[in-house]
Amino acid sequence: GKARVRVLKVRRGDSHSVSEFTVNTRLYSPEYGKVYTEENNQGLVATDTQKNTVYIVAKRTSAETPEEFGVAIATHLMNEYPVLTAVEVEVKQTSWERAAVDGKPHDHAFLRGSPESAAASVRLRRGEKPEVVSHIIGMTFLKTTQSGFEHYLMDKYTLLPETQERCLASELDASWRYDATASTDYASVREAVREQLQKGIFGPAKGGVYSESLQATIYDAGCMVL
Repeated sequence: GKARVRVLKVRRGDSHSVSEFTVNTRLYSPEYGKVYTEENNQGLVATDTQKNTVYIVAKRTSAETPEEFGVAIATHLMNEYPVLTAVEVEVKQTSWERAAVDGKPHDHAFLRGSPESAAASVRLRRGEKPEVVSHIIGMTFLKTTQSGFEHYLMDKYTLLPETQERCLASELDASWRYDATASTDYASVREAVREQLQKGIFGPAKGGVYSESLQATIYDAGCMVL
């Protein structure tokens, strides 16, 4: 496979838009055993070829989400190389937000966005539909009240006092899988998942919701998504 292929796609018009992705590819074939055991590289799709494939697909595709881009790369590789039996593609998106000057959106300037990342893993087996898993990586959150921690095991090694009033801060990763037979609007699903996670963690905008523990809060957030 090939790791850390970075690509920036600029969509030009009256107002530009950008997508930046970092891509990992892994290719599978029973023929590749010969590369190790017989010093035979025939049929091997070189890592340079995989890197250039990412660039070619980026140029051709209209994909704006990591899921769509991953599916496009995997499909291209399977179509181009009959020797392959399966392909795995991991895509991580870097956030760029449109800059504003004098309070007006700039038509071609951007600022690095949140360190939180949208990502996707795609596995495509020959003759089957793509298996897509979406990820939110590094959602960092803070509650300044409505959090406590009580009734845990306390013994001679425990110094932490029980409390019903504390700040709660953490970093969350989330993943979800799609029905391979269904047509999916990946961007809308991601937005909905993120919204429900926030509702589960924070509660209503006025007053919020009390957190008995980080573990209970994360469980509640997951239930909200489902």
